Amino acid sequence: MFTIRIHGRAGQGCHKAAKIIGRAAFLSGYYVQDSVVYGPERRGAPVESFVRIDNKPITERGFIINPDFILIFDDSLEYKTILQDCSESMLIINTKMPKKKFQKFVKSISVIDANDLSKEILGETLPNTMMLGALVKKFNKLSLKVIEKAIDIEIGELKTENKEALHQGYKKVR
Repeated sequence: MFTIRIHGRAGQGCHKAAKIIGRAAFLSGYYVQDSVVYGPERRGAPVESFVRIDNKPITERGFIINPDFILIFDDSLEYKTILQDCSESMLIINTKMPKKKFQKFVKSISVIDANDLSKEILGETLPNTMMLGALVKKFNKLSLKVIEKAIDIEIGELKTENKEALHQGYKKVR
């Protein structure tokens, strides 16, 4: 089973990102489970989403404690707490901070500055599809093409712009 945990703030598209990953995995022939945990329902409140992907039916439920991948959409979240007990996880974080700041917490780190570029492409700071592009580059079970199909299904407006953000995320992650 592959597990992904996404952290961000309400309004950044964390739940939508989980749904897109789940849809893409389903379209690729996997069994999928995606869920979200909301704090206070207001823009800017912390949000946590979970995705499980497997070749067989998924019976496990609940939080994902030590995921294969952790995506953090907002580096102002308390990342030390988020990354606690995740030494075997791959971290992809939206930040301008250097990778070395996160080295002691996880096995592998990729960074991308998704805020400015997503604002340029989408007209607002919405890092979710850029972060998905970064994930695709590091997670070989899904392709850009299948994520694009999932975007067509899951996103109502700005499909072309979100696909551009997806491709930029793939190119810009380091």
